[in-house]
Amino acid sequence: MRVIMSGAAGRMGQCIINLVQHAKDVELSGAVEVSGHQALGQDAGELAGCGSVGIQITDALESVLSEADALIDFSLPAGTMSNVRMCASHATPMVIGTTGLSATERNELTMLTKQFPCVLAPNMSMGIN
Repeated sequence: MRVIMSGAAGRMGQCIINLVQHAKDVELSGAVEVSGHQALGQDAGELAGCGSVGIQITDALESVLSEADALIDFSLPAGTMSNVRMCASHATPMVIGTTGLSATERNELTMLTKQFPCVLAPNMSMGIN
């Protein structure tokens, strides 16, 4: 499975990139951060501490979305909503771990996720899931 990590420079993003590099059946196909982030252009693996993976962090999800089987999102609510809209238009499955979505954002998310597979789990604690 080829995945894109959105929120790639954050703690969870880096952790997931590291885990993907050690997984047998999962491959990192993209890494995304918000426009203007200091990590843009850096190698995602180097930032995550697992060595070079040849994937540069970008702010253009659309440029890498076609190369993925799923998007993992641990960004901020505005970024998540933008990503949900794009995944809906491409029918790309998504896992969302972003916290702090408003009621309005959750309502929109509920409507959009009728068009594609999506797991919303803003609390990734083992006891919760």
